Amino acid sequence: MRDQRQHPRTSFTARVKIMHPDLADNSYATRDVAQGGVFLYCGDQIGLPVGTEVIVQDDEILEDPPQVKARIVRIDSDGIALMFIED
Repeated sequence: MRDQRQHPRTSFTARVKIMHPDLADNSYATRDVAQGGVFLYCGDQIGLPVGTEVIVQDDEILEDPPQVKARIVRIDSDGIALMFIED
C-alpha cells in the first residue's frame, strides 16, 4: 500500500473530543498528529463511515478550546485517521 501522507507525523498523546450529531460525548487519545490530520485510538466501532465530517476539540484545555473541522479518511482496528478541513 502506498503512503499518501503529505505531512510528516509526530507521535503525540493528548485527549480530544469528536463531535458529531450521531455520537455521544466521548474523549479519545491521539496516537500521532501532523499538519494535515490526526489519528485517534477509538477502535473500529466509532459508527461513522469514511468521509464523515466531524468537529475535533482538545479535551485538556480548560477554557475555550478551539474546534477544528475534520473528515474521517481511514478506519482500522486501532482507531480512525482524520484529515483537517480548512475553512
